[in-house]
Amino acid sequence: GGNRRKTVRSEGVDPDAAKRYVAPIHEKSTEDIAMITELLRCNVLFSFLGSRELRSVAMAMKKEQFAKGDQILEEGQEGNALYVLQQGQCDILKEGQKVFLKVEGTAVGELELMYTTPAKTSTVVTSAAGLHAFRLDRRTYRKIVMKVTVERRRLYRELLTGVSFLADLTEPQQMTLADALSPMHFKPGDHLTQFGRQNQWMYIIVDGVVEVFGEDEAGAKVCDLRRGERSEERRV
Repeated sequence: GGNRRKTVRSEGVDPDAAKRYVAPIHEKSTEDIAMITELLRCNVLFSFLGSRELRSVAMAMKKEQFAKGDQILEEGQEGNALYVLQQGQCDILKEGQKVFLKVEGTAVGELELMYTTPAKTSTVVTSAAGLHAFRLDRRTYRKIVMKVTVERRRLYRELLTGVSFLADLTEPQQMTLADALSPMHFKPGDHLTQFGRQNQWMYIIVDGVVEVFGEDEAGAKVCDLRRGERSEERRV
């Protein structure tokens, strides 16, 4: 037990190893990549990832096939992977009784991917033609997460140095604040803030351009904001 805990902890704090890690690539169709990334985007385990990072995870998933009756996860046994169902169906069983049906475009194994605890339910293939799924093992997941965490921490610290009222923060304080930042994605035309409405957030632009408009009725454009610049209580 002691050696195992030591290994996991050392992986989590080794920025050099994380930066050197190269995720595996398993080629897929454009449709499969879109399906996987859209599913992962709504999953709490991957919600902190950006579009490029989600694509990297999708490309790292390996396709596997199962026959009807195959057991992907077994109740009481440790699971170590996430499966995204491409084609086919599975029953989720609790103490031998069906409690849920999983269909294509959904995933199983989220908790087993994240924790080293026994599976709470069994997952059995029920479709006559079997099941086609994409698999992401725990080791690859953790390596990708570590790499993203290290790269994002470096990027966020770099962006925070351009915020004048944060200039006096110590390095540990910068690290703490960088870890507290959350990525958000906006589509063209979305408002980050609006004049007359209370704003609860400060946004630091990582990528893209934001237009700033004046407070008068005409709402004339004032300027553009780009990478590293801040948007606060202004109409944009």
